[in-house]
Amino acid sequence: MRLKRIISLLVLVMGVALVAGDLWAQQRPAPGPRREGQRPGMGRRGPGAGPEQRPLRELFFRVARLPQAEQRGALEREELFQRMPPMMREQFLQRLDDFNALPEERRRQMMTRWEAAGRMHAAQQLFLRVAPLAPEEQQQALEADELFQRMPPMMQQRFRQQLDDFNRRPPEERQQRLERFRRFSELAPEEQERMRQRARLFAQMPPEQRRQAEQVFRAWQQVPPERKQLVIERLRALQQSPLDARAALLNDDEFLAPLEENERRLLRSLWELRGLLPPAPPAPPE
Repeated sequence: MRLKRIISLLVLVMGVALVAGDLWAQQRPAPGPRREGQRPGMGRRGPGAGPEQRPLRELFFRVARLPQAEQRGALEREELFQRMPPMMREQFLQRLDDFNALPEERRRQMMTRWEAAGRMHAAQQLFLRVAPLAPEEQQQALEADELFQRMPPMMQQRFRQQLDDFNRRPPEERQQRLERFRRFSELAPEEQERMRQRARLFAQMPPEQRRQAEQVFRAWQQVPPERKQLVIERLRALQQSPLDARAALLNDDEFLAPLEENERRLLRSLWELRGLLPPAPPAPPE
């Protein structure tokens, strides 16, 4: 397992499991077709496909759903498209042509996935807008929000349950949860789904192991950034060490010298936790 996955298991997976709850962590997008080669559309993977790419995704979605004869004219009226550098416009048009060349059934499946991702993002943004309000203001905001009123009753119920759970937390914890969830909402849809897969795995862990993971997560959150870097460097060194030498290094004073005693315990807990979590299933084909 790569180093960033060890840390993201705690910071993102635990964040999703503790913040998102049933409303988002339990939901799966509709399965899409298996692709060969590069995927048409604006879908880059990973955090780099986050908020800075979202306007392009939304523009592509708006244009791709139009009849092909109307697409170029719509782009000529789009200020965002006209501001793009020439090479970027050319790439956009090429991806649009690639999408239009797909069989009709596959285009329909991809549009369904994009619509689901758009609804999920809108629900996440609604939560981020409503959660900081006082409880009575939250209810007023939901009653006046068109998106919330269009949600299925079960999703509305889960949304309210998530707000109720959020409201019961101490102020400092609420702020931390909002920040974690904000970072999660900025990930690309594909990256969010991988985090949800990890959150589902976390939910399946035995209670004792789950409590242990929560304790490690909270301990990690208390470590100052500069000290976190020292722990990460030791984790990286462990990963690069031979398998039969790792156990000894975890108790080697020279190897652990940069770390304080509580940080050494945290390092060992992080290393142990990576063995408690089952491997994530492969991401569904898109």
